[in-house]
Amino acid sequence: MLLRSDDYKGPPIFYMIFLPEHKIGNYYTKAGYETKLKKLKILIQSDMKNINKFIKRWYELHKPNITDYEGNIMNNISM
Repeated sequence: MLLRSDDYKGPPIFYMIFLPEHKIGNYYTKAGYETKLKKLKILIQSDMKNINKFIKRWYELHKPNITDYEGNIMNNISM
């Protein structure tokens, strides 16, 4: 699961335009590059502080297969 991109609901045009993502984006000057880099750093730091929320949401969206030592999928175990 990619942080900030796999969990959005609704029309993609809204989150593509208005919500931040983990990209530097376009820049034309060194100052612009440094500004974009600073914003990206702040965004990543805030996401790492809330990483447990992303992990919890991943487990809500995906159910991993539980197997025994022989590779057989066990159906009766709940997480």
